[in-house]
Amino acid sequence: MQLVEQIGSGIMRMNDLMKEAGLPLPEFTTEGMFTIRLQRGTETVEKSVEEIIVKLIEAKSNTTTKEMMIATGL
Repeated sequence: MQLVEQIGSGIMRMNDLMKEAGLPLPEFTTEGMFTIRLQRGTETVEKSVEEIIVKLIEAKSNTTTKEMMIATGL
């Protein structure tokens, strides 16, 4: 019985989690296929990248651009 109850609550759970994270709500489309578009907040990504770079520079003051690119995945 629990599995059936969980199946129908996925969209509501996604919406709640996105709200909690301060992210835009998912966009749903049903043209041909059921599609969900999730967006991550650019501020969150920028802050994470900035934090990674700062930590690298603190650990090694002569950190190269290449090392920063590898560490941040950019």
